[in-house]
Amino acid sequence: MANREERWPIKLLVNGGRALVTAVVTVIVLASKFLEGAWIVVLLVPTLVLLFQAVHRHYAEAHEELRLVSCPRPHPRQQPMLIPVSGMDRVVAEAIQYACAISDVVCAVHVAIDEDKAAVFQRQWQAWAPFLPLKVAPSPYREITFIAAANATQALVAHEIDALFVGAASIIAANLNGHQDLVYLASLDNHSSFALFGQPSVNSAADLKGKVVASDRPGTTFDYVVRVALDQLGLKPTDVDIRALGNSSVVYEALIGVQAAAAPLAPPFTFQAQAKGYKLLKDEYSIAYQDVGVVVSKSQLARIGPQMPGFLTAIRQGIDAYNSQPDVAIKVLQQYTKETDQTVLQKTYDFYKSTVPFEKSMRPTLDGIKAMIDFLSATIPKAKTATPQQFVDTSYLDKLNLLA
Repeated sequence: MANREERWPIKLLVNGGRALVTAVVTVIVLASKFLEGAWIVVLLVPTLVLLFQAVHRHYAEAHEELRLVSCPRPHPRQQPMLIPVSGMDRVVAEAIQYACAISDVVCAVHVAIDEDKAAVFQRQWQAWAPFLPLKVAPSPYREITFIAAANATQALVAHEIDALFVGAASIIAANLNGHQDLVYLASLDNHSSFALFGQPSVNSAADLKGKVVASDRPGTTFDYVVRVALDQLGLKPTDVDIRALGNSSVVYEALIGVQAAAAPLAPPFTFQAQAKGYKLLKDEYSIAYQDVGVVVSKSQLARIGPQMPGFLTAIRQGIDAYNSQPDVAIKVLQQYTKETDQTVLQKTYDFYKSTVPFEKSMRPTLDGIKAMIDFLSATIPKAKTATPQQFVDTSYLDKLNLLA
């Protein structure tokens, strides 16, 4: 008030008069020209005022947030960077270069499956990047190798592999004929997943007499399931022509190629055959049968035994994941079976979840092994005195259950 100019009341009166006249004119114009376009001014001016206020408020808030008062002080630190490397290539080189650009603490990590290859890689690393530390993590039991069924047991006996997922026939034969010490540590399936399918023209067991039934070599899993199915149908092996052709894909091709009147099939071939109109003659789903299980050589347990609890735990977790994560399980089925028909994949998943589910206890079936021993006794004399217990070692499962 003390800083006001002289004669301010007169100036205030003049300015107030001007404002009053302007207001009167504005009201008159709006009243007389409202419907002719003045209403636009009534809406536009307040809208612009509100918009400008909002913009001003935004900048005021941004200014407040950018103030250094609320910002923590910088603390210099070294963020370590771990780079997984599997070999020497351009991807690894670019990853290392980027890591070095954002951190002074960089370390490469290499998971080694083979000691000799790891040593070679370490020498390559020292020649390429001697200034960067390389940590090698030995993991000799993480590699999964796919071997043809006919060669799988031989590979285990020769110690080319440490563990094998396989059915009972070849294991029993190797022990009794070849004096091996192979045992089941755990089981994934305790029932047969096979069924005998016939041509659309086969309406009864009698229609199979004298016809070719696809199978594999005598004493194999396929030979066993064919003979069991024939027995359930009231037929003798001599009633048909059992033809040793090969594995699952071979007998399936023989069936659809009309080279055989019948063939034993398991999923996904089961559902492929059904979709093409082939007839289910007899399934063996309820029969106790030692199907795929974890087999090792007892003489190697001193070396690989410490890894077995973790290995068996991972299998049990895999069974739980299969049952609880159908989307993931179906993707895995598609990846390894190469099946693209989603209906077949869904039926295959349902089959191994409900019809012939994975064995949650993971304990081998002694009844199933006994049935296979009895079957092989016709060609292997030592099988007549063999017992299922000599092919099983559940000590690691017992330890696992105690830990659980």
